[in-house]
Amino acid sequence: MFLFASLGSGSEGNSFLIKTDKTIFMVDCGFNYKETENRLSELGLTFSDINHILITHEHEDHMRAIKMIIKKEKIQISCSYGTAKKIGIVDEVNIINPGDIVVDNDLQAEAVPVPHDAREPCHYVFKKDTLKIGIITDFGSLTPKIIESYSNLNLAPLRFGAKYSMPAKIPMFPLKYLLTLNSPPCPVVSNCLLPASKNRSRGFLNSPYDKSPHPRPTVISKSSFAV
Repeated sequence: MFLFASLGSGSEGNSFLIKTDKTIFMVDCGFNYKETENRLSELGLTFSDINHILITHEHEDHMRAIKMIIKKEKIQISCSYGTAKKIGIVDEVNIINPGDIVVDNDLQAEAVPVPHDAREPCHYVFKKDTLKIGIITDFGSLTPKIIESYSNLNLAPLRFGAKYSMPAKIPMFPLKYLLTLNSPPCPVVSNCLLPASKNRSRGFLNSPYDKSPHPRPTVISKSSFAV
């Protein structure tokens, strides 16, 4: 089992889940604590089900709940030193360097440095056996490291900002580059096809892509997916 779900993606908050048989990673916690708790409950989860939280960078819509989570929960949290320093949580989290591999049970996550207007931003590529899911939300340009790490994905969840909010913009940056990097192209889950209030998963969705390492290129209008 290798599942993805979105708790929400947009300027009001970003948070994603990667689930295997043995572990659940959360990427970012950009909603407040109570809202994150409510959105987890819609998937039948609580904070106690989360094994590890990875923070991409210090912008509020990616880490709004982190200090309350540190105060109330006992969850392993990892991020770059620059991110931790900017948020003020250096002593409370596990510091990782860009390029590091974080391993928790049967899942590993690679911290990929990206160009963005933040202190030391990293996005994450998850690997389980031969499968890869690459989550990327905020980056300004392609780098050799992004090209290397985000090639040969099985699934690419993206966040589009306001500039890329309309479906007509989907073929533009950054989607066209991710499709180019993945041949045959991987399926893409994007927030741009969903209303802002509903761009989150109602469940971990099973799909016909489970048995296909290179499914047809498509944009999914739901934010949960299985590979």
